[in-house]
Amino acid sequence: MILRRITKHVRDQNWFAVALDFVIVVVGVGVALAAGEWLNARAVKADLQRAEVTIHREVYSNYLNALERMAVQDCNAIQIRQLAEKLTNTDEPWVPVEPFPETGDMSGALGAILRAPYRGWPTDAWKTASDSGLLIYMNPERRDVLSAIFVISEILGGHEDNIFKKQSELKALMIASELSASDRLRYYDILAEIDSASALMEVGAEYVIQGTENLEIAPDPEFEKQFLEDVASRNKLGLEVYGDCFELMVLPDTEGTP
Repeated sequence: MILRRITKHVRDQNWFAVALDFVIVVVGVGVALAAGEWLNARAVKADLQRAEVTIHREVYSNYLNALERMAVQDCNAIQIRQLAEKLTNTDEPWVPVEPFPETGDMSGALGAILRAPYRGWPTDAWKTASDSGLLIYMNPERRDVLSAIFVISEILGGHEDNIFKKQSELKALMIASELSASDRLRYYDILAEIDSASALMEVGAEYVIQGTENLEIAPDPEFEKQFLEDVASRNKLGLEVYGDCFELMVLPDTEGTP
């Protein structure tokens, strides 16, 4: 209809009417575009809010893993030092190492030589949000901090896998009745690799802890309740497995241990 009106006005040489119709068209298109952009912005904001709920849960899962890694730091160091001394003491005959019982941390049917918690370090929600382009709408400073946390978390997962595999190589120490000098050196080198990976995990864990606490994320009440229960459960398990060398996890802004 508007096209027919413009054509008629041109034939009648009614240039004022032509200009007015043109303005109406331009304004109409502009309003339609603005409305479309507004609706799209609302949809993107809603998508980002939903994604952030899952992202925050992954952040807190990795935060708990990092807290636990620091809680077992002293125990881990003691275990490694004791086994290192046993391997380097060539004056004494080799006595097979007593395995630790299954503790729910992937030690396997044979038990474990070293007690080291094995946890997943999730990053799927962050990667999904990144692949979908949602992260470009997030506050840049917040996005950078979260990105660093997830990059470090993924690295920590790699170190943890490496430690678990190296610990499996030590299981022969549970059944060996004697070790040659070269065997002792080989197992000492494996232990040194575990020690190095553990030290790197502790550095990364401290970064994840600091970064998460600086973000001041307010998780939804249901998840927060579950998180506090997980902290208490891991504290209880830590004391049962490691004893007095386990450093209880205490969250900021809380009195005592959950």
